[in-house]
Amino acid sequence: MLVKKTHALLLEFVIAIAALCAVATQFGLFMHDRNPTSQSTLGAVIGFFSYFTILTNLLVALTLLGRVWGRLAPRHALSEWLLRADTASACALYIVLVGIVYEVLLRHLKTLTGMEAVANYVLHDFVPIMYVLYWIGCVRKGELSFGHIAGWLIYPALYASWVLARGAYTGRYPYPFINALEFGYTRVAINCVVLTAAIVAGALLLVSADRMLARVRARA
Repeated sequence: MLVKKTHALLLEFVIAIAALCAVATQFGLFMHDRNPTSQSTLGAVIGFFSYFTILTNLLVALTLLGRVWGRLAPRHALSEWLLRADTASACALYIVLVGIVYEVLLRHLKTLTGMEAVANYVLHDFVPIMYVLYWIGCVRKGELSFGHIAGWLIYPALYASWVLARGAYTGRYPYPFINALEFGYTRVAINCVVLTAAIVAGALLLVSADRMLARVRARA
């Protein structure tokens, strides 16, 4: 059984605001700490919004706020799309990827303190965990199919294409495992294949979990 509409609205709002506040905090810290002699303001802004973590938290926040709007306002094509189970489930896949990749590949690279640590925790831990709980309790089940997976791969593919193209031009890469200057394109291509396989595996688990939860709710 899904949670009450008011509880879903509250969760959507809380997760969205937490993500937006954390992104804003990280942006302020990022711009403050940048080296103006080596990177222009515009270049720094583009660099900040080239992080998968930042883009995905923004995607989650805007999707959740859109779902709030869709529940409260008259329905139309955009709100219907935002309220679809496959749209919310795509966000679940992406934000879980953010948490897992950070935990496995990035957490050990830097010790954080102060507001940077708080914002980092919200982006990589709080939002992923809360969104999974939201997905379990607030998103309709039984509407996903394995055919949705191909569409879910578009966002990561576009992201990878962007950062590799930008990196080839600027020499700057947001994450070390896609740094073609350091590892070469062959190693980066292998890393991308591994990540794609992980995304597909996660998507398969997501659809399977959706079907299992649908059966459980049908028997309840």
